[in-house]
Amino acid sequence: MNVSNNIIMGVSSSATNNNTSGIYLAGTVSSGVINANEISDIKNTGSWGANGIFLNSTSPSNGLLVSNNMIYNVTGNGWSLNWADNGHGIRLAGTGGGYNIYHNTVSLSVNQANAGNTAAIAVFNTGGVNDLRNNIFANTQTNGTRVAIYTNQPSSIFGTINFNNYFSAQHVGVNGTTNRTTLANWVTFSGQDANSFAQNPQFVSATDLHIQACQGLAGTTIAAITTDIDGDARIVPIIGADEVSEMPTQLIVVVIMEAPHCCFLDGTVHPFNLTVGPGMIGL
Repeated sequence: MNVSNNIIMGVSSSATNNNTSGIYLAGTVSSGVINANEISDIKNTGSWGANGIFLNSTSPSNGLLVSNNMIYNVTGNGWSLNWADNGHGIRLAGTGGGYNIYHNTVSLSVNQANAGNTAAIAVFNTGGVNDLRNNIFANTQTNGTRVAIYTNQPSSIFGTINFNNYFSAQHVGVNGTTNRTTLANWVTFSGQDANSFAQNPQFVSATDLHIQACQGLAGTTIAAITTDIDGDARIVPIIGADEVSEMPTQLIVVVIMEAPHCCFLDGTVHPFNLTVGPGMIGL
């Protein structure tokens, strides 16, 4: 199975007995890829939920790779009595598991019609452990309970969880009924995330989830992910679906007193190569 390089937008339903999803996967799954899709404006105006990507496999060690996807503007009608019947960017459910969630960018910025419980990623699955690294999970909605990450499972559902950016207007996360308002609170629960962040990801706009130049956060190298959503090579690599450019497209003044470099939001410094060509003066 390979679901890649698609633009999925404007999926809307008023159903009162089913969820609305941009990509929905269920049943027996053995490996497969969901990569480099742009998913937006997924809505349920009935009493059920909506999901950018909904993974509902029955295979506990399915090995599915979910990478380099950009997901935004996902809303359910809003339901405060549970977490399932609301809008989530990525939702993991069912008896399956073993998902590899790498380098995705999720942003929830549009409010649901009614206050509910929303998460950029919601983890309900009871099967094999999941691997979440190098993702941006952002939730800047202004009504209801809103978090970057939610789970109703014990922390052991995460085999590896690290190098993510959890940005929320309210709580970084919730496990069960416990609010984890700060990153430190969430780390206490997960027992991991030593290299994760809770910073504004600096999107170009609410509907363009590329990162502004030189504003990325450094992640960790994952051998299976060599390019980003645009096909650009993973170099640093940067957290999220976009491997943000390290330097401006035009260089007007060239006076170099030390090796050229670019600083990222996390304080790391990454050198880049500069070639002096015609009309440029190298000192």
